[in-house]
Amino acid sequence: MGGEFESHPDQMIADVVVDDPRHPSTAALPSPHSLFEEYYAFKNFSADRVSMLLSMRETTQPLAWYRSSGSGRVFYTALGHREDVWTSDWFQQHITGAILWSLGKDTAPRRRAVRR
Repeated sequence: MGGEFESHPDQMIADVVVDDPRHPSTAALPSPHSLFEEYYAFKNFSADRVSMLLSMRETTQPLAWYRSSGSGRVFYTALGHREDVWTSDWFQQHITGAILWSLGKDTAPRRRAVRR
């Protein structure tokens, strides 16, 4: 996928930064975005082998990336450990864009109205 899980600290708030605003999984995301999450540390990771999508502002730690594998598409996100993350509009836009890209249905990103 691009790296191996090494460890994670306790869940914490960190600023998530969009590294590639052109990709469907990140194009509609505000950056930076403060997120309470369980953040992974990786070993054997090289940004030279993938295209970075999201990283952690404080450490430039990778959080989401993609790459090609033969004629296939590989997408990885290290986010989504908490139910409140999964149900947030921010994460839903991230995952929806990732699924569309993975299926080869790269469409223009659409922002949905944020629920209050």
